[in-house]
Amino acid sequence: MIRKCRESDVARMAEIESLVFPNGLGADFYRESLSNPLAFHLVLEEDGKVLGFISSFFDQTTVEILNFAIHPKFQNQKKGTLLLRRFLTEIHRLGGTKAILDVRTSNVRAIHLYQKTGFRLLRIRKQYYENSEDALVLECDLTAGSIF
Repeated sequence: MIRKCRESDVARMAEIESLVFPNGLGADFYRESLSNPLAFHLVLEEDGKVLGFISSFFDQTTVEILNFAIHPKFQNQKKGTLLLRRFLTEIHRLGGTKAILDVRTSNVRAIHLYQKTGFRLLRIRKQYYENSEDALVLECDLTAGSIF
């Protein structure tokens, strides 16, 4: 089941994030963001357990994806594709026209997923990450309809 994030999901989101990212946003960020009207977070849940999530800020036109993580035990099972497509569909349904995100140049699997979901390279942020790795800034036109 894919649903909106609840406060009871925050600890699990932070746990998954710590397994996937070297430096995450953390539980406090997610907990505090739940009261922010721009925050839009979805979780993927199976058998009562959160397996992944997408966190974002959405201004009713553009959604900026902050983090997208699937627990390592459940990666490569199409769960990420399912969650991302559902997320973008929901943003489009709510009037969103564009999605944007940053991804490490070394994260080849994520880049492939984003490309097959309609994201295109917008620009490169040189030495963006703490280890001086570049970030690809990707954008998806939600009005194109190709992802739905």
